[in-house]
Amino acid sequence: MSAEGAALSFDERLKIEHACTRLSIDYSHFADARQMDAWAELFAEDAELVVMGAVQRGRAAIRNSVGDGTAETASFHSNSNIRIDVVSATEARGEICATVFVVPVKDGKAQTRDLAPTIIGKYLDTYRKTPGGWRFGRREFVATMTRMTD
Repeated sequence: MSAEGAALSFDERLKIEHACTRLSIDYSHFADARQMDAWAELFAEDAELVVMGAVQRGRAAIRNSVGDGTAETASFHSNSNIRIDVVSATEARGEICATVFVVPVKDGKAQTRDLAPTIIGKYLDTYRKTPGGWRFGRREFVATMTRMTD
């Protein structure tokens, strides 16, 4: 924790940690619910999203990178090991592990014969307090486990 973060009261740090944890949970919730406009609003206007090396800069570019949410697949993100470090009253950093399932949609239902995670990794986050509340300033997904291919 930085000196500025340490100078905050326990209650102030707890509120920031809660806001950033909720932001991470909302990211998964809105992505899985295919509510892509609400999902994009979780990012600051000038945010950066990095997924598997692909970089999107700015909320509009981030939103445009995910399409309209009517894909032929369904996703489920399971977050774990959520760790938020308060840097200051307006900035925090986090590392959140994620197990992600992606399966085809058939007849309106997500279904597959073999249900296994598509990818396991972690999000490396920078959170920023904005006039609209806490938002992602930067979010990067780094794969830590993937399925072997022959």
